[in-house]
Amino acid sequence: MNPNTPVSDSSVPLDSRKDWFALGLRLLRPILEEIRSGRTAKIHFQSTASVSRPDARRKEWELRLLWLAAPLLALEKNDPEILLESGEKAGVAAFIREMIAKGVDRRRSDCWELPNPVMDQGIVEGSALAYALVVARGMLWDKMPDETKEGINRWFDEILASFKYSINNWNLFPVLIHLAKQKLGLPYDRSLIDGLLEEVEKMYIGDGWYADGYYRQFDYYVPWAIQFYLIVAAEWLREERPQFTATVHERALEFSKDFEWYFDSCGRNIPYGRSLTYRFAVSAFWSACAWARVPGVDLAKCRKLATHNVEWFFGKGILTNAGLLSVGYAYPNEKVAELYISDGSPMWAFKTFLLLAIPEDSPVWTGTPSETKGEGQNHIRSTNCIIARRDGGQHAVLYNGGSFHPYNLGNHPAKYGKFAYSSHFGFNVADETQPSMDSILSLSPDGQLWSHRHHFEILPSETGCLLSKHQPFSWDPSTLVATALVVWGDWHVRLHWLQLACDYIVRDGAFPVAVTNCEYIDKESFQWKDGMGLFTHAGSCAIFGELGASTLSLTGRQIQVNLYERAVVVPFREAKCAAGAHFWATSVYASSRRSAPEAVAAQRPRVEWKHPGNATVIWPDASSCSIAMRMPEQPLKIHAGDGKVWDMETRKVVAS
Repeated sequence: MNPNTPVSDSSVPLDSRKDWFALGLRLLRPILEEIRSGRTAKIHFQSTASVSRPDARRKEWELRLLWLAAPLLALEKNDPEILLESGEKAGVAAFIREMIAKGVDRRRSDCWELPNPVMDQGIVEGSALAYALVVARGMLWDKMPDETKEGINRWFDEILASFKYSINNWNLFPVLIHLAKQKLGLPYDRSLIDGLLEEVEKMYIGDGWYADGYYRQFDYYVPWAIQFYLIVAAEWLREERPQFTATVHERALEFSKDFEWYFDSCGRNIPYGRSLTYRFAVSAFWSACAWARVPGVDLAKCRKLATHNVEWFFGKGILTNAGLLSVGYAYPNEKVAELYISDGSPMWAFKTFLLLAIPEDSPVWTGTPSETKGEGQNHIRSTNCIIARRDGGQHAVLYNGGSFHPYNLGNHPAKYGKFAYSSHFGFNVADETQPSMDSILSLSPDGQLWSHRHHFEILPSETGCLLSKHQPFSWDPSTLVATALVVWGDWHVRLHWLQLACDYIVRDGAFPVAVTNCEYIDKESFQWKDGMGLFTHAGSCAIFGELGASTLSLTGRQIQVNLYERAVVVPFREAKCAAGAHFWATSVYASSRRSAPEAVAAQRPRVEWKHPGNATVIWPDASSCSIAMRMPEQPLKIHAGDGKVWDMETRKVVAS
């Protein structure tokens, strides 16, 4: 790959460290162009709207690139050059040193602005600078004049002064900054490092898993933030605190056993949770494990998992015309973004390039990786979810038993509240005209306003199923739904006990199926008396009403709300239900392959409802699962972790 050739939205083979290096240079080129033009220092008409201040957006542009540039420079003796459009040849390290010198020079009118008094965004971006100065010390820090070093130290102190103890991954940003200061010979605060690491320890829940905060939030901030930062910190403390390093490594090994289930054999990870526009940052955990040589982890497999994930993303349309990472997921789509996302935000994905800090003669690059997981099913009890891998490992599905994030920063009900999340079908977010109907039970008083499963109570279960309870509308606390979710192969069954205070339209949706290139959807669909399915080259999905009267249908084309495809439809069942108790059982089939409708119907599970709250699901192989449910009653308790609950009225975490 020519480093001066723009990256196109086509397959980018990454067969060696040299390929990763060339890709890194090609990705840096348009970023340096953007910074040189001055466009990153102000909001312009092409910018993505964000709640961030203009200076915070500028810091994202100028510092998040360091997640890529630092490992790219880490092993270099000579400064790699990039040919800019102006004809200027820019040394990557020289460009970065100049950019940082301007940012920290308080005598300049174009320096980085003074931070906000509390929790300034600079704390986040400062961790990237701290990381870069240590990882690429020879090309950056060691070549800087004393004046710039003093400016960096002063800027670190300014942003650190704005930090207040947090309740999530933010606690680790000051840890990286202070540890970097220690390694660079600058004044640092040992007591703050110790105190913050103690706070992070409170988030540990076992089996290698952390919650991102004191409430039960489990998403990709666990691998790409908490695990990643701890592994970096443990490496920097390897000699000083060997026991801390050993503990971090032991937990990373345990976490890796569960986390591998999230990646299918096509290289895709299961999209779930917020900040998905960071894309292949999800693989940063694998890069960090390989870089730190975590004992017990297959280092070559780490490289393989990260490589396949990055290759898959670059096989999609993730870049702007200028060659920059767009806001979106598999294609540019700002509906995916949270309030804090701006144009430079997606560069968090560059954390995965830590692989470049590993010499090419390392077993990471030369070793033969062990086989990745094929088909199977894993109940991850720490996070109360079930992950099933099917189709020879080409399809991975997360069945969601309950994660909790109290703040809706953009489509959180869609990102956290669905029953299932698929590596093949993705999921839909919502907009003003298109509710997010896939993999959820929705209620509507009028067919216009639809509920989403947002805050829900996790209920105890002894049968391996996932039990939960949710309140569809805040203004109707007497309407509650209890759901039992059981999984077998390509199938899952949802049992709903609906307690309705008034009349509602009830809709239960299956997975979203791509129809971007499907002109006549009817030719791809199949309908039974009590079922509806779509069987296409893009995959197969069917939904059956096992209990409860309903009609079966397909949504209209939903446009640019799916993470993967620009047009999808969702098979669903629907009924008008009067006030009172209703029992629904819904079975859903999903495969990444084109299935035969007759074969799917023949393998359909059977549900026997014995008496209120008790049912048996009989699977195609004659095995069964018995479920015991209770009528959903008030109050709804959202377990926030550490013995606390989320108060629905005050919107605060309180004692249970």
